[in-house]
Amino acid sequence: MVAKLAKIGQFLKEQREARQISLDKVADTLCLRKSLIEALESGNWDLLPHKVYVKSYLKEYARFLNAYEEIAEDLAEEAEVTEPHAQVEVIR
Repeated sequence: MVAKLAKIGQFLKEQREARQISLDKVADTLCLRKSLIEALESGNWDLLPHKVYVKSYLKEYARFLNAYEEIAEDLAEEAEVTEPHAQVEVIR
């Protein structure tokens, strides 16, 4: 997910800057630390929590910017690669 994170983060940063929205506004709206938003935008995985949380943050950030459709496919591809399908054993 590291490569995808960098790509998605850069895209979200560009969208935020194009809309002239400050990091403080994003942080306040999403109730996240400013440093976390900066880590998402820069793709700095070392400063981020578990990827489950990161994916959620990215979704919310993209929705805030009305840009979720542009990253949805990248997030879905990541889920297919890293999350094996659960095997359920039926006990009778």
